[in-house]
Amino acid sequence: MTKSNPGVDRISNLPSNVIERILGFLPLCDAVGTSALSKKWRYKWVTIPQLVCDESFEESLNEDDDDLETIIDRILVLHRGPITKFSVKDTEIHNPASIDRWLLFLSSYHSDHMEDLEVTFLGKIPLHKMPTCVFDFDCLKHLYVASVDIKLPPSFGGFGRLLKLELMYVEMELDDLEILLSKCPMLEYLHLQIPVLNGSEKGGNIQPNHCLTVLKLDEIYFAMPDYVNFVFNLLRSSPNLQSLEISSEHSSHGNKHVAIDCLKDAPPIPLNHLKNAKISNMSGYTVEREFVRKLLQWATELKKLKLKSCLSDDDDSDDAGIEPDKSKIVTTLRNLPRSSSAAKVIFKGDWRK
Repeated sequence: MTKSNPGVDRISNLPSNVIERILGFLPLCDAVGTSALSKKWRYKWVTIPQLVCDESFEESLNEDDDDLETIIDRILVLHRGPITKFSVKDTEIHNPASIDRWLLFLSSYHSDHMEDLEVTFLGKIPLHKMPTCVFDFDCLKHLYVASVDIKLPPSFGGFGRLLKLELMYVEMELDDLEILLSKCPMLEYLHLQIPVLNGSEKGGNIQPNHCLTVLKLDEIYFAMPDYVNFVFNLLRSSPNLQSLEISSEHSSHGNKHVAIDCLKDAPPIPLNHLKNAKISNMSGYTVEREFVRKLLQWATELKKLKLKSCLSDDDDSDDAGIEPDKSKIVTTLRNLPRSSSAAKVIFKGDWRK
């Protein structure tokens, strides 16, 4: 049997598409680092289609290196071929103008190839306005945007291929959000964190989406009627929803009595495909309990409903609509009627008195 020669460089002689695929599995810092191996490898990395500038990439930089923004500039200038993913999700980019510049460059040269875009701005108040060129990426399948003010351009034609949308800590007019969601007909996964809802009080202009199966909502103020109506409108437009997660938020503002009326008077929403639901950060407010009641009534195929508490020994305020005896909350919730005989209500966190 012929022994292999350990001195032979077998990897460098592989076809370029194979090398590109191998480099694509490496973190960006390691892929770029292969340029130091030899002259032959100096520009092998410039054709990798996914550019993920994450925390590990930032940590790999030395004190003598250029700043992160300059390095990303250089990577984009040197890159050759299509870019299918660009992520600056887990890095601290202090100058939002740099992100604007990268997005404009990518929308100008790679909009036909970009499928996955993840961008986090620094989150300074007031929030930075997201450049409208983001809406030119009409081939996107995944969009993650955080800490930014979003204004929908009148020319927006929709994200016809988008499967997953994550809008985290963004400011956005309710009307714009409804238009955006209505123009994502293939959307399967939606995660929203919108601390302030501005716009029409009732809303309800979201077109039905029969593809949406996963819905996650953060910072939902059940004591505020606008949020209650917003949640109901999302549920009503998602007839095939299978998984629902809501993080409740509490505020001294709003009108809990009006919110309770909104809940009690809400017409039935058929959630015939909902299997799993979770509500976290619950304090036992009357509005929260009423929402749970509705959920158990409408979800005819529900299997699990997890209720996670944020209760503490100081949460005994009747003014907030909380039962003085926290054990009564559990009893009330556990005894609520349910349409699904298989539904299990699971309590997480400290629900004790």
